[in-house]
Amino acid sequence: TGKPKGAVHTHAGCLAQMTKEIHLAFDHQPGDRFFWLSDIGWMMGPWTVIGNHNFGGTIFLYDGAPDFPAPDRLWQMIERHGVTTFGISPTAIRVLMRAGGEGASRHPMDSLRVLGSTGEPWDESSYLWFFEQVGRRRCPIINISGGTEIVGCFLFPLPIQPLKPCSLGAPAPGMSTEVFDDQGR
Repeated sequence: TGKPKGAVHTHAGCLAQMTKEIHLAFDHQPGDRFFWLSDIGWMMGPWTVIGNHNFGGTIFLYDGAPDFPAPDRLWQMIERHGVTTFGISPTAIRVLMRAGGEGASRHPMDSLRVLGSTGEPWDESSYLWFFEQVGRRRCPIINISGGTEIVGCFLFPLPIQPLKPCSLGAPAPGMSTEVFDDQGR
């Protein structure tokens, strides 16, 4: 979005940053099964791989479209493979909702503990659909914001904090978050 911007990295390195975020933001535990619907080449790919492996988690990967050969493919995979953490973008949820949210309510998905999102702002109806239909009103949605430029998150809520729909929580632990104008002020 616009001219390239400089970034000062003040954390202990990419590996430590990603590991910290997976642990703190998503309460990652050994044995968790992590599935983030994303292109593996985007920031969430290495973030998922690195963070999970440091805690003995399993990464769930699949090939193909999320809605083929059946519109409820995502929910089938989550249920069948015991996924504990599922991340997705708000746009992908809106697409699934427009398709009727096919099958989310027919799959118990009892293994889910935490839901995640990133990439763009939520609208309240999509957020609530994700929380109610996929998370069954028991799984927190950890909405994170950051990016490739900073190798991680600058804002995220903690799963132990009360969550407001669509919110990003607060500055991520260990991140000094400041906003500058074009003149560096």
